[in-house]
Amino acid sequence: MSKLRRSFVAVAALVPLALAVIWLAPFAAGEDDSYDDSTRTVTIKIKKKDKHKPAPRPKPALDQCTGIGAANGKDGVKCPHSPGGEQLPAQEIEDAVRQAVAQLQLPANTPVFGPSPNQNQWGMVPVGYPVWLWSADATTTLHRSVTHDGISIDLTASRSNVSFSMGDGHTVTCTAFTKRPSPMTGDPMRGSPNCGYVYSVMGRYKIQATTNWTIRWTADGRSGALSVTNTIAAASPIVVGELRTVITGGR
Repeated sequence: MSKLRRSFVAVAALVPLALAVIWLAPFAAGEDDSYDDSTRTVTIKIKKKDKHKPAPRPKPALDQCTGIGAANGKDGVKCPHSPGGEQLPAQEIEDAVRQAVAQLQLPANTPVFGPSPNQNQWGMVPVGYPVWLWSADATTTLHRSVTHDGISIDLTASRSNVSFSMGDGHTVTCTAFTKRPSPMTGDPMRGSPNCGYVYSVMGRYKIQATTNWTIRWTADGRSGALSVTNTIAAASPIVVGELRTVITGGR
C-alpha cells in the first residue's frame, strides 16, 4: 500500500472519533445555572382618545417664544406646538407617548424566593414545604416628566400585580409581598401571608416574574393610559427534593 493511501485511511479513521468528541463536549461541560432571560414588551391601551378637545391655547406673542415647536419661551411662556397655538394631532401625541414609555426605566422586579436551597445541607427545598415569593424591588409607583419631540409628557406608573411562573406549569399572582424571615422564627411550616407556593413534585424549576404596570399619561391637553409588562427570571433555579426518614436501631 502506498504512503498516500495509508495516510488517507488514517485520516478517515480519525474523523468519527473527532465528531464523537465534539458531540459529547456540551454534556461534559455541565449545566449552566445562570439565567439572562429578561424580556420586555409594551402593549398600548388608550382609555380616552380625543373625546373632549380643549379650546386652543392663546397664542403668545412671537417675541416671547424661542421658535415654533419650542417647549418654553421667554419668562416660562408656553410656545405653540404648531402655528396658531392649536393642539397637535392625536396620533402624533400618542406616537410620542409610546416612544417615551419605551425609554422609561421601570424597576427590575427580579423574583426572589425563600428559603434558599443553599441554606441547608441538602441544597434543596423539600416537597410540600411552603415557599415565600417576593420581588427584589419594592417600588409600586413611579413618576417621570419627559420631553419627546418637543412635547412635554407626564408619566405616572403604578404596579398592578406580579405573576410568578413557578416552572411546573402553575402561576401565582400577587399584589403584595412579605419577605421570608431569615432565620425563620416560629413555625417553619408557616406559609407566606400574601404570596407563596408549595411544590408537590420534585424537580429543578426556573421561576419567572411578570410585572404588570399601568401607566397614565398627560400631554398637550390630552390624557390616556397604557399597560407595560416586564418579564424577568430569578437569578438561580429552585431545586425541590424529597426528604425521607430512616430509623435505625443499635444493638
